[in-house]
Amino acid sequence: MKNLKIKWVKILGVSLILISSFSTNAQDNNNVSLKRGDVEVQVKKYPKKVLVFDLSVLETFQELDIPVAAVPNSLPKHLDKYNSNQYVKLGSLTKPDIKAIQEFQPDLIITAGRQGSYYDSLAMIAPTVTFNVNNDDFWVSFQENVMDVARLYDKEDLAKQKLDALKKKAERIQKESAKDSKKAVTTLYVKGKFMPNGSGSRFGFVNDALGVKAAYVESPESKNAKKGEKPTAPSMSEINPDYLFIIDRETAINGEVKELSAILNDDVRNTNAFKNNKIFIVPGQIWYLAGSGLLSVDMKMTDIGEKLYCIKF
Repeated sequence: MKNLKIKWVKILGVSLILISSFSTNAQDNNNVSLKRGDVEVQVKKYPKKVLVFDLSVLETFQELDIPVAAVPNSLPKHLDKYNSNQYVKLGSLTKPDIKAIQEFQPDLIITAGRQGSYYDSLAMIAPTVTFNVNNDDFWVSFQENVMDVARLYDKEDLAKQKLDALKKKAERIQKESAKDSKKAVTTLYVKGKFMPNGSGSRFGFVNDALGVKAAYVESPESKNAKKGEKPTAPSMSEINPDYLFIIDRETAINGEVKELSAILNDDVRNTNAFKNNKIFIVPGQIWYLAGSGLLSVDMKMTDIGEKLYCIKF
């Protein structure tokens, strides 16, 4: 709990320094430098024709009241306004329409991991930025993403207000989780199989961001294993979580939430979570398709706070 609080304060301090130092550069040349890993992209401020494939970033554009010109062909319910004909549709989440994007001539393209194999093609059309989240340091990278979007449109003050509100909500949950000895795991459910995600993983939000103790931590060997060589994860009964959060991938894609009884198996029924009625199906469109934008982070925290600790926000 103490470490999480310190991290928030440190993040906000760093953001203020970045904003202060960058504002001079932005006034000089009207550009914002967006650096992700070894890739640094110069983007002119106030880009008008923005194509956003990353649904988490699209949430942030919406919450900061920044206009978007083009989006994927189909959007989940919480981003339904972008399904209207007002927004140009330029391909699916997994397959951008390169020819149509060339004809559209965007000023900026924002991608996610799902479009990774198309990055080079997209970058030849317009400045292209991928806003990844560091699973080992969620709050830092999450805030950097939000503030980078805000800097493009001089929306830093509004972004800080939004982040401060999320900070207060997180601290309320962290206060309860610090006193809670029970352990949690989040699992992705795909075609009858449960795939546990521990601390430091893509779906480790409950543990890493909110401080709920982890029932499962993936080994370094497993994390670093090549595709197809990853060792088999322990069963749910071996992990034996007190809280079990299930993300149904099919629900995320099709939008239809299954009944819990339809996906449980004998292995899951042998967990403390099942015995104590602490298994929760969480909305896949929020957790799987998005998950790290201003809106989905807020919704995830509200959901977890209410389910685990009966917190009313």
